Amino acid sequence: MKPIVRILLLLVPLHAAAQTATLAPNSAGTVLGRHVFSAANEDIGLLVDILIGTDGMPRAAIVDVGGFMGVGMRRIAIGWQLLHFTVENGELRIVEDLTHDAAAAAPTFPGPDGSVVVTGPDAPKP
Repeated sequence: MKPIVRILLLLVPLHAAAQTATLAPNSAGTVLGRHVFSAANEDIGLLVDILIGTDGMPRAAIVDVGGFMGVGMRRIAIGWQLLHFTVENGELRIVEDLTHDAAAAAPTFPGPDGSVVVTGPDAPKP
């Protein structure tokens, strides 16, 4: 089983000069701290972390679900392939393929103890 790397690093070869680019306003956005919605427009929860595989590709989104004002809240891992990123009214929107009930029934993400449970059909193997 390959370990999951929880930190996204920008790797630049030592011999290569770093290049910069200026992004136009509203041409890119952050995903951490954004709400994740179901296809039925139900608020699933808040995206709080991204699991990155050893190949450098995103594997899963960690989402806080359930609870009220932080009480009873828990984290689940949703397979990255289930997420869709769109722009609506100039704002980045994250929609996932699970229903609200499926997300509520998903196993709790255990944290950085080496085991990862990713919810979704054809979820990538860690």
